[in-house]
Amino acid sequence: MVVVAGVAAYGQGMDQPPTFECHEDGYFPDYFRSCYVYYKCYQGTKTTYGCEEGKAYDVMANDCLPADAVSCPYPVQ
Repeated sequence: MVVVAGVAAYGQGMDQPPTFECHEDGYFPDYFRSCYVYYKCYQGTKTTYGCEEGKAYDVMANDCLPADAVSCPYPVQ
């Protein structure tokens, strides 16, 4: 895993994606950033991580896998 200090990616959308907020503990992919970025939430504290190039975070595996093997649907707003 790679900890990301700052992410300037705008994902697939035209505007800046919304800010992720923790509502429960766990790991959560950022669909707005093609699941390259994911978050760990623990007791209200968010830690941001990023996968290596060419990989995306897979919820079921709880790991970064090759991006073409990960389902990462862009959210409809």
